[in-house]
Amino acid sequence: MGRGGGRRRKRREAVGRGEGGRGRTRRNGRLGAALAGEGWIVTSGLARGIDTAVHCGALSVPAGRTVAVSALPLDRVYPRENFELARRIIRRGALVTEHALRDDCGKVSFLRRNRIISGLSLALFIVETAATGGTRRQAENALAQGRPLYVMEPPASEARALAGFREMIRIGAKPCHDIETAVAIARQAGSIG
Repeated sequence: MGRGGGRRRKRREAVGRGEGGRGRTRRNGRLGAALAGEGWIVTSGLARGIDTAVHCGALSVPAGRTVAVSALPLDRVYPRENFELARRIIRRGALVTEHALRDDCGKVSFLRRNRIISGLSLALFIVETAATGGTRRQAENALAQGRPLYVMEPPASEARALAGFREMIRIGAKPCHDIETAVAIARQAGSIG
């Protein structure tokens, strides 16, 4: 798998609770930049917080590319404050959806898009999660699709995130202690595939 030109580019995906704390949001931005800097296309969901950070991180790298999977038709960007980000993503990657223009979409479409995100990705990195919710469903999608699943270890002082970390390990995720470890995992996967 190549890193550019006419060759296929590799994809990694990073997800987490939409409204992650500032430290985790910054960490996800650094993760997006680090993976994009290694030639990976970073795929996420265009949501507030962690998704926004990973897309911006990937775009902060000169040759960084990112794919946003929208839960809505392409004629509607959600959240609205990510409209300009969506335009930047289109110039340096892609904005994709499974919905036709003007489709009527409900909240369930946000959960359904997760199978597309993991389907486009060679591996899934979870930055932060609670023990239940949309990110857990995303992890289950990745495992069902045979994708490697990694979860970033939170500080021991953050009980909710730590419970989510433990649950991800229980269902089959491998721990990822820091961004350097994530980059090493990506490099190893790139040399194998």
